Amino acid sequence: MMHADVILVGGGLAGGLLAYRLSLQHPEKRTLLLEASDRLGGNHLWVFRDSDVQNADWLRPLISKTWSQFEIRFPKQKQTIASGLHAIESPHFNKVLNERLGKTIRLQSRVEKMTATSVALASGETLFAPLVIDATGIGESAIGKKTFADSPCGWRKSLAFELLLQNPHGMNTPVAIDALAPQMDGFRFFVCLPLEEKRVLIKEAFYSATPDLNRERIKQSILAYADRLGWKISSIEREEANTTPLPLYQPSFDTLAPESFLSSGEDFELDTPIAVSTGHGWYNLTTGAELPDAVRVAEFIADLPELRTGSVRPRLRDYRTGLSEQNLFYRLLNRLLFRAAEPSLRYQIFENLFNLPEDIVARFNSGLVTARDRSRILGARPVLRANRTTQFWKEKPVETPAAT
Repeated sequence: MMHADVILVGGGLAGGLLAYRLSLQHPEKRTLLLEASDRLGGNHLWVFRDSDVQNADWLRPLISKTWSQFEIRFPKQKQTIASGLHAIESPHFNKVLNERLGKTIRLQSRVEKMTATSVALASGETLFAPLVIDATGIGESAIGKKTFADSPCGWRKSLAFELLLQNPHGMNTPVAIDALAPQMDGFRFFVCLPLEEKRVLIKEAFYSATPDLNRERIKQSILAYADRLGWKISSIEREEANTTPLPLYQPSFDTLAPESFLSSGEDFELDTPIAVSTGHGWYNLTTGAELPDAVRVAEFIADLPELRTGSVRPRLRDYRTGLSEQNLFYRLLNRLLFRAAEPSLRYQIFENLFNLPEDIVARFNSGLVTARDRSRILGARPVLRANRTTQFWKEKPVETPAAT
């Protein structure tokens, strides 16, 4: 007995967007969205630019805040970029999806096992569908191992506080990157977003050798950032921590094979679900941004003529194979960042990037750089560490020294 046409496991950004897109494009299909927690979207605020996605008007109901421009600040440049910047806040994300999907959402559903056509819950219930999709994220246990999908990594990590201020902040333009602070723990920068008249989000982020966060130090640093702007804090409304692995070499999830990832070709006898989330490498491997991939995968799957695991898998594999050169470039850039560049000068790679024409920056952020873009981005290197000038170019490591 089939319980649904599609079962999605994981109600984060990837799973939520795919469920939402399927409901728009295939209203006749019954999609079950299973989430282990008590709400969709977790505790997140996702930010993206107009150029990160193309022709995605269907996202508009999920957007909670839009700015017409934003600033970036580096030691040698300060720019105001006239491009739309949008925020999706998880409470609004949860609200819109519940209004759209209703009873097809099942919260507090802990999954024990997934196959190509079934999901076994911890409650003992087993659900069946022709298409099962794994949209679970990167688990804390994987981050704790300090590698991801068997690949050495650098890390993009951040801690953010949503602050309620005593008085209006008077800030109209968000700051997407403020790298003017002293550099520590690799490339360090702040993000400052004015959300409401007295509500702001301040984030401190790093491109670091380790996933560890010194929460108390960062908290004091963020409070000091607000103080320098003359803001008096009434309360801390929310705290958000994020850690994303940035693989240096080819991670095993590139093959789109099941957990063993041993076969070079697709084995259609293997009884595994389709994997579409950050937990399986669907994100920008250098910026850590997950929204562009989540949007494209949602559109790709929803456009397919047949929603069955056996037919979706080879098409999604072909789609991902078409992105192999992109992912090769981002891993190369990560090796430049974490294996070759002086840690205190990593910011120069991004400072140089934002000096390039806006269309190149847009394609870099969206994960769709061209061959010409790659040469331009790599053309201006930061100061490199001694004896690291050639090692980072190799895709297969001869050695795996600790990242700096």
